[in-house]
Amino acid sequence: MRGRWHRQRDARRIGRGGVVSDIDSRPEPAGQYDVLIVGGGASGLLSAIELGRWGLRCLVIDDKQGPATHPQANANASRTMEHYRRLGFAAEFRETGLPADYPTDVTYFTTFGGSEIARFRQPSRAEAVAIADSHESLRSWHTPELPHRASQLFLEPILAEHARAQRSVDVRFDRRCVDIEVVGEQVSAVVEDTRTGEQSRVRGNWLLGCDGPRSMVRRHLGVSLTGKAGVVRDFLGGQMYSIYLRAPHFWRDIQPHRTWQHWSLAEGRRSILTAINGIDTFSGHVQLAPGEEIEPEEALARVTRAFGRDTEVELISATKWTAGNHLIAERYRSGRVILVGDAAHIFTPTGGMGYNTGVDDVANLAWKLAAVQQGWGSPGLLDTYESERRPMAERTMRFSTEVADSIGGMPVPANIDDPGAAGDQARAELREKLLAHARFEYDIPGIQLGVRYTNSPITVPDGSPDTPDDPNVYLPTARPGARLPHFWLADGHALFDRLGIGFTLLTTTGDADVEAFADAARHAGIPLAILDLGHEPEAKILDAAAVLVRPDQHVAWRGDPAAVDAAAVLAVATGWSSPHSTNS
Repeated sequence: MRGRWHRQRDARRIGRGGVVSDIDSRPEPAGQYDVLIVGGGASGLLSAIELGRWGLRCLVIDDKQGPATHPQANANASRTMEHYRRLGFAAEFRETGLPADYPTDVTYFTTFGGSEIARFRQPSRAEAVAIADSHESLRSWHTPELPHRASQLFLEPILAEHARAQRSVDVRFDRRCVDIEVVGEQVSAVVEDTRTGEQSRVRGNWLLGCDGPRSMVRRHLGVSLTGKAGVVRDFLGGQMYSIYLRAPHFWRDIQPHRTWQHWSLAEGRRSILTAINGIDTFSGHVQLAPGEEIEPEEALARVTRAFGRDTEVELISATKWTAGNHLIAERYRSGRVILVGDAAHIFTPTGGMGYNTGVDDVANLAWKLAAVQQGWGSPGLLDTYESERRPMAERTMRFSTEVADSIGGMPVPANIDDPGAAGDQARAELREKLLAHARFEYDIPGIQLGVRYTNSPITVPDGSPDTPDDPNVYLPTARPGARLPHFWLADGHALFDRLGIGFTLLTTTGDADVEAFADAARHAGIPLAILDLGHEPEAKILDAAAVLVRPDQHVAWRGDPAAVDAAAVLAVATGWSSPHSTNS
């Protein structure tokens, strides 16, 4: 195997256009903020964008030199893309990653250059856009935003740019949080410049720990992780090596049939290879034996051994990670310090839902934090962040564990790489198992769109039965707690595009009296938009005369506005009272 192995050097200051920008020479951050955000990855930057839209003054600090330089989180869920659409950059992000016509298939091979055993087909970026433009749905993917296959390498620069565009947000890389202290109603943090060692003290009303699975914030709080750690499997259970590599002639020398994710299953050559730019860069993963220590060059050699043929390769970067962790923080909040994303939960990334669960965490928390900070939400509203999001993390953990057990423990015949009838038969039998697994892991509208906050204290139940929670089937419902169903309006826009930044009251009859809601919201200082859907035939799916939608696009209440106390409904939705006695 020919190889030019180079570790990636200092990748700092590389902008989206490849231009090296100046080192941050601004004075050290100091003074008072509304929210301190420790961690400048996806969850931290997204928190800053969400909170900045509400006008909250935020400081983001991260000890990295800039946005991610090693690929991770290559699968962006439909629900994640819906949030990015709400925030205004879904289309921009969808232009990144693989070429427009590149297939996002998942394909299983004997070796990467050997026989193709099974291929699970998924739409390319261009096909996903065409499906949305046609206003049709792909099976039960009832969404304006199908999943997008693009690495966090492409996402984080966009998030950083949009965070910095918020006037109230200050983003500082090369900064480490070295101490946290809560004094009364303030959080104080000591921030250190990792280049100079200079320290400064900053204060905020709240601090978010968005600093990943090894969270310093979580350790500082003394919060333990609950669940299973170090689950051992034949694959995706134990110590793993992640390799970022360049193979300029992969499609010529190894595999002419393009796919997004390649699985090599031959004995001794088990590996995953994911296309990053669809041209010459890839992310590869191999599993180590228990207690085994190897250098990055050996990890690269093991990935390229699964190629089955020679080609030129270059090592860009490498990192270790542990598969087989299924863990959730014992609590998400300690007073004014709150855990978000991977700091709160750690999953084996089968199904690709770890980072995506963090995106939903942020969407759930940000509006509540803004409501409390601005006074229209009860302080107790923040308690519902954990009560709503923890069950969803547990749901995701169950799913990712089942998926990892399915593929990680799947028996692979030793003769799958053999020529002749016996090898053909072994591959044919394995093919059906792999396709069944792939459908279970990747065709998951139920997991992605069926997020629901059942029995939440800030929703008003209407007595309707819950829909089945099937990972592979999504059934649209406007039941309180559910994600608002998507449908296209007569003017060609998605319903989601017409919702306000705060609450939105949807009416479906054309003659609903909504003045009580408008007056109650105005009196309480609650941001409320009102949208009349009486002329929209698709609005019948809402199954009510009116629907109150939260800022995170989940349903807070539905019913007849003339038959309820509007002020009481809004008080429940903002945490001031419990969901009872809302009838007028």
